[in-house]
Amino acid sequence: MRRLALALIGFLFILSGGWLCIPGRNHVSETLQSSCRLANTGVVHLYEGGGGDWYSVTVQSGFPWTEREVFWSSDSSVITQITCEGDRLSIFAEDNRWSYGAADLVALETPVKYYRGRPAPDF
Repeated sequence: MRRLALALIGFLFILSGGWLCIPGRNHVSETLQSSCRLANTGVVHLYEGGGGDWYSVTVQSGFPWTEREVFWSSDSSVITQITCEGDRLSIFAEDNRWSYGAADLVALETPVKYYRGRPAPDF
């Protein structure tokens, strides 16, 4: 009986460790809100994190570990929707709208960041 209990505990440790090692987004504190596809660039995802405290827009050009963040907003500018039209991504907020071409997204070295409705400094 003791061997069975130890084997079960070991299995649970391996399973939970494997789950944490899966490449991709934070599995615990954010939820996928919507996604769309840019022509020839990849899939765009909108995530809500912290129960609506922050929003993240990512582009995934291939396998899950190729997903990278291109836009982030916290404490204001609640992101309501994203749309993809050809090679153009539009991000809609309650009080603003941003539009980026696929070439702009590829050229970004760091995500565009907004904090309380204003462009954020690099953190």
